[in-house]
Amino acid sequence: MTKSLRLVMCIILALFLAGASIVGGLVRGAVMPAPTGVVTSIHLVRTGASQASVLGTSLGAGEAIDVLVNSVVVKSGTTMYNGDYWFLGVPVSDGATIQTRIGTYSSSTATVPAFVPQPVGPPGFIYAQGSSIMRDGQVVQLFGVDEQTVFINGLIASGLWGTPDPSAWGKNQLFPSGPETKIPNVSDADGVFREYFRYFLHYNAVAGSGTNPRLNLLRVWVADDSWYPEGMYLAWKNNPTAFFQVFDRMVYWARQAGVYVVPVLGHFASNKDNRFFDTSDIRFSHQVDVVRGIMDRYNAEPQIAMWDLWNEPDVDNDVYWASVGGQVGFRAWATTYIAAVKPHS
Repeated sequence: MTKSLRLVMCIILALFLAGASIVGGLVRGAVMPAPTGVVTSIHLVRTGASQASVLGTSLGAGEAIDVLVNSVVVKSGTTMYNGDYWFLGVPVSDGATIQTRIGTYSSSTATVPAFVPQPVGPPGFIYAQGSSIMRDGQVVQLFGVDEQTVFINGLIASGLWGTPDPSAWGKNQLFPSGPETKIPNVSDADGVFREYFRYFLHYNAVAGSGTNPRLNLLRVWVADDSWYPEGMYLAWKNNPTAFFQVFDRMVYWARQAGVYVVPVLGHFASNKDNRFFDTSDIRFSHQVDVVRGIMDRYNAEPQIAMWDLWNEPDVDNDVYWASVGGQVGFRAWATTYIAAVKPHS
C-alpha cells in the first residue's frame, strides 16, 4: 500500500499548522493597540473541489468572528475558549482570497490553493475525503471511548513497565464499572482484550439509534510519560516480542469486535519532562524510534484508524513553550516530529 495514505492524527492544532505559512496581524491603517479578539493567525486546508477548512488563532475567547471569501462574509461563529477558531465547509474556489475578521480587525489575506484530490485508501482502510471520514467509498461515523490504562497495565503485568505486577492484568478505566475498575479472571493479554471488547459487543447489542450510536472506536493510551518517562520506549526496546504480544492481542480482539483503534503514542499530565520537546535531545530521538517501530509493524493493519502522536503536549505548559518561542517553537517541534514519523505510516 502507499504509506502516505494512512491518516496520522495528532490531537493538537499543530498538525494542521505544521509546515504551513501562517499569516497574521492587522491590515488596516496605522498600528493600533491590540484589543481583546484581534486575529493573530489564519490557515486554510483545502478539503474539496468547492470547500476548505479555515482555522487559526486570536487573542480573545468567545468573540464573534467572520470568514470572508473575496471580501464577502460566508461563515460566522465564535472563537473557542482559548481564542482558536475553526470553520468547516467554507465555500471556495481556486485562487480566492480568505480573511477572518473580529470587529474591525482582520487577519492577513490567505489565497486558496488549487484543489488536488485526496488519495483514496486501500480496501478496509479509513481515509479522509473532504471533511468526511471514509471507508471503501462510504462515509463512516466514528463513535467511541478513551481508555488510559488497560494497555499500560498489560505492560506492567508483563514486567515491561516498572515493577512487575501480575495482578495488573485487567485493570482499566471503563469495564465493568470504571473508572479504576478491573476485569475479573484474566491472566494474560489475550484474556484481557477478549473480555474487554466483549463489553463493546454487549453495548452494541442494545445500541443503534441516532442518539445512542454503536461503539466502533477505542482511543487507547500506549504511552504515559508522566506515569513512567520513556516507559513505552523502554518496553519496546528491552523486549519487543513481549511488547508486541500485548499490542497484537489488543488489535486482534478489536478486529473481532469491529472496533477501530487509535493508539496514543505520547502523553503528559501534571508531571512533564520538556526534554521530549527538544528535537536535539535523546528523549526526542527515542520517541521517534519507538513510534517508527510501531508504525512499521502495523502499517498494513486497517484496524488502526489513525495515530495520535501526542495527547495535549501544550497542556499546563505555557511557561516552557513561551521560553522556546510560543507558537513558533510549538510548530517547530510538531513539524519535525511529524516529518520524522509520517513516512513510516
